[in-house]
Amino acid sequence: MMIALCGCDLKNSEPVVMSQLFDASKVSKVSIADGSSGKRYELTDDVQIDNFVKQLDMKLQPTKEPDPSTGYWYSTSFLNEQGEVLFRFTMQGVLATNMGYYKMVSDDDQSLARVIEAQLSASEQVAW
Repeated sequence: MMIALCGCDLKNSEPVVMSQLFDASKVSKVSIADGSSGKRYELTDDVQIDNFVKQLDMKLQPTKEPDPSTGYWYSTSFLNEQGEVLFRFTMQGVLATNMGYYKMVSDDDQSLARVIEAQLSASEQVAW
């Protein structure tokens, strides 16, 4: 299911939490790319994935598409057993997801970055 956010009244859109955007119970792998270093990490342990998803469950507000830019802080993909992307987001100030664009409501980008960075320090780097 895709949600088109273009042309809608985003000021009246209700905030959501990240877990409302995908079914976390179907995630079997998380792939994280660090836009600064180019390193890629993967989570495949169910407990690690569950803990990571719980930490990321932050409040998001739908927003308009940001101005075009290049680069990103982190790109995170949640995949099922078949390798299909269930949910993906890229941190570029605004969260660009496969479900639309969102901005943080109660937490700033730095707290989201800290959650991701903590996970990276506990994960193994994988080759591209």
